[in-house]
Amino acid sequence: CLESSIENRYMGKQLKTGDKFGSYELIKSLGQGGMAEVFLAKHRGIGGFQRLVALKVIHPTHSEDLQFVESLAEEAKIAVQLNHASVGQVFDLGKIDSIYFIVMEFIDGKDLYRVLYESSQQNKQIPVAIALYVAEQVALGLAYCHDRRDHYGRAMKLVHRDVSPQNVFLSWTGDV
Repeated sequence: CLESSIENRYMGKQLKTGDKFGSYELIKSLGQGGMAEVFLAKHRGIGGFQRLVALKVIHPTHSEDLQFVESLAEEAKIAVQLNHASVGQVFDLGKIDSIYFIVMEFIDGKDLYRVLYESSQQNKQIPVAIALYVAEQVALGLAYCHDRRDHYGRAMKLVHRDVSPQNVFLSWTGDV
């Protein structure tokens, strides 16, 4: 398991693998950036209910930025309305103590950047048919978002502003 190194504070300590965060148990760090760290987490509910999720924990310095928090909430309100096989699901936006978090679908696989990097390290090329399939699935997801209408039938005019290999996930079962 990867250890967390983000400076998130929860109940006076750094969040790390094995910690409890509300109803979530942090299993391992999946990655981090300047704004947040994403953990594989297990959500536990009543009667033995369990679900693996990706838990994006926002860095505390951003939690103090009202404009950032409003932007985060607006983005989550939009994302939760999306339901397409090529669009990762957002389940919840919450706050525990002073830490904001987003609960997202956990996609078991690798991001496209890692696949491309590992392929180049092994001097292997991605087969054309697979590259075309990935491109087609990404295009279908983007088209869905672009054409999406809200509950009143109004165009949502969504544009993904960060289409990059790091944000394209390939599941072990072939989903993009």
